Amino acid sequence: MSARSAALFTAAWDIGATVGTYYVLRLAGVSERTALLVAGVLAATRLVWVAIRRRQVTWFAATMLAVFGLGLLLTFLSGDARFLLFKDSILTAGLGLVFLLSAVTGRPLTLSAAQTAQPWWAGRLDEMFQHDADVRRRMIISAVVWGVALLTEAVLRVPLVYTLPVDVMVAVSDVLLWGTLALVAAWNLVYTRALWRTLVSA
Repeated sequence: MSARSAALFTAAWDIGATVGTYYVLRLAGVSERTALLVAGVLAATRLVWVAIRRRQVTWFAATMLAVFGLGLLLTFLSGDARFLLFKDSILTAGLGLVFLLSAVTGRPLTLSAAQTAQPWWAGRLDEMFQHDADVRRRMIISAVVWGVALLTEAVLRVPLVYTLPVDVMVAVSDVLLWGTLALVAAWNLVYTRALWRTLVSA
């Protein structure tokens, strides 16, 4: 299986497992809040398991663990099912701000994300970032685009959470999130193509 196919399979599994769990529990008569809680715990547990299996926690991985940890904390703070959906906007907005702040500080989260995804190239990526102005510029711009996209996604979700039925919004929320991620990831792949071509040929 190619790296791209593996990434698509992982994304499909994450969506299917989380959303599927919610709807199976709802069909079994479980309340909206409990079904959302179980689905959220499942998603967070998987992320922790992946980090432990790889035996490596990068800045990007630590950021994602913190996001999921905050998500679980917010889950227990309210008994309102709509708030459990609204919290996704809090999390994606927070992550978007982290991307933007990392770009401002000159150490973009996209660099750590690339090193997390391709650990065998981590050292080479860091070297290129330090000494190649074009690579540095592309990484920083990529972080800005990710930040703006996640903040936009967070804002778009809010009115939908409080106008659509919860059972409908569960699916819409995931489609909104994963659709945003897919679009930005596709753009990012094209935008950083030269970088990856250099790595492969090195």
